Amino acid sequence: MRWLVAVLTISTAHAATVRGTVAATPHVAIWLEGPRGPVPQRRAARLDEVWMSFVPKVQLLPRGSTLVLSNRDEESHTVHGRMGNQSLFNLATVPRGVEQRVTLDRPGVVTFLCDLHREMRAYVLVSDAAFTAVTDVSGAFEIAGVPDGHYRVRAWTPPGTAHDESDLGETLAEVDVHGADPAPLALKPPFAIKADRPVASPAFVPDPPLHTPSDYAPIKPGWPHTGWLVQVLSALGILLVLAGAVANYKLVARLGWSKVAAVLLGCAMAIASGLTIVLGLHGAIAIALGFGWFIGTAVFGASET
Repeated sequence: MRWLVAVLTISTAHAATVRGTVAATPHVAIWLEGPRGPVPQRRAARLDEVWMSFVPKVQLLPRGSTLVLSNRDEESHTVHGRMGNQSLFNLATVPRGVEQRVTLDRPGVVTFLCDLHREMRAYVLVSDAAFTAVTDVSGAFEIAGVPDGHYRVRAWTPPGTAHDESDLGETLAEVDVHGADPAPLALKPPFAIKADRPVASPAFVPDPPLHTPSDYAPIKPGWPHTGWLVQVLSALGILLVLAGAVANYKLVARLGWSKVAAVLLGCAMAIASGLTIVLGLHGAIAIALGFGWFIGTAVFGASET
């Protein structure tokens, strides 16, 4: 047991802290790549929905970690996790609803989107790196517990589109750790994000409407297209069909038919007048003609009884 304590003491005696800044750039994921370090332990992290945003914007988690999803907003959202063009999960959340959990067991960049609010976005890098950090609002970072060795400092910034498959980081610097904290690093932000294979973001395609304009083709406004001419012809049409209703009764009486035949004939003329909209007549005029036939048939039919 004593020898184990001694080994642990020696192995941790030279653990150092690597500090630095990335030129006032927040949300940059930083990790060290070098001698094989301890296997990072899976852990639980949070992704909150608040003020129409995902918080935090960038996280770096070990493989197998659990992400706790919580809606602290006043709006309903979806938490849509994607890796490249593949959808991993898509969960609906409601304000003050039950927390939900997802396990991130695949290495890579997981992009989080809300299908209801396209401005919401966050990223989680799932990695086996043992020594990691994310820059704060000033661009500063700190990685503690780094043992002696030579390390490459790698960095990743969020890509410009939702479904980029980006290379996990660029090497910004190299650092040696030998028994003491190295000098703070002053790094330039990784402006260029390298991609193993470019993947074009799919274009946004809205859901088709329940009805298309072609569905209403039979009742589109037809001739004439001038507003005042429609009003004049509608008024003249009513007077014309009123006269037609009178003529209808006189014709039926001359033929010796019953008044029921006159009513049925007047109703048929009203329906036929309304259907002229299918032939391209303006809907207002067609309705006026049909309405006039019905009124004329009813009024003159009542006067004849």
